[in-house]
Amino acid sequence: MTGVQLLEKLAKRERIYGTLITSTSPAWIRRFKSIGLDFVFIDTEHTPMDRSILSLYCNVYKALEIAPMTRIPTPSPYDACIAIDAGSNGVLGPYIEEAEQVIQLVGAVKYRPLKGQRLQDVLHGYIKLTQVETEFFNQYNRGNFLFVNIESTKAMDNLDEILSVEGLDGIVIGPQDLSISLGVPEIYDSKEFLEAVDFIIAKAKEHGKSVGNHFSAGITPELEWAKNGMNIILHSQDQVIFTNYIRDELNQFRALMGDPLIDLNGNPIL
Repeated sequence: MTGVQLLEKLAKRERIYGTLITSTSPAWIRRFKSIGLDFVFIDTEHTPMDRSILSLYCNVYKALEIAPMTRIPTPSPYDACIAIDAGSNGVLGPYIEEAEQVIQLVGAVKYRPLKGQRLQDVLHGYIKLTQVETEFFNQYNRGNFLFVNIESTKAMDNLDEILSVEGLDGIVIGPQDLSISLGVPEIYDSKEFLEAVDFIIAKAKEHGKSVGNHFSAGITPELEWAKNGMNIILHSQDQVIFTNYIRDELNQFRALMGDPLIDLNGNPIL
């Protein structure tokens, strides 16, 4: 799926499917074409990655018609420009709590290469672009999309303002940070966390925005959230799926052979 096609689906709040990929193996990348991914999530916030590797990632996935989305290290428009310049279709701004942060990211993703005071005047409605300028920026940034992470109670308090920013295409819950902010760290079946997710999904639907949750603890909760309106299906990551799948299969083998099973930390279960 190209960035343009992905935006068309988002505009209709149709479901899109993706996962977090950390492997840089060319052979691994080629196999992702057979999964049926609409987009791939590249994380430069928590994963050490230089600009050359990011550009390689983005351009290979685009060649496979899997739209690359990059989570930038900080909610900075400069980091967003680096990701777009590398070839990323999408930008995911981390730990957003204020609408102004989203406005600045919109400037980087949707108005490139406009900069400086004139960009600020456009973003805050002090001046209007001409038709020629509007057509230029729309074509120049065609296929670019912007998501932001909702990861705190403060972001939830400001969610109406965040979701009202023109140019924002969707929001993605960061479950670990959100659970910590709620005081229930990684307790994803807690009442507080589940109510917060339901609240965020409902707000996104109210504003006509797409919404997802980067979740790695099984598909059952994701299915319920999808039934309630979550349409960005950002499921797990390659490392988690690989380790869980191999551990589970080898534990089946160990059980049949009478050997000790291995727990989540890699230790024998005695």
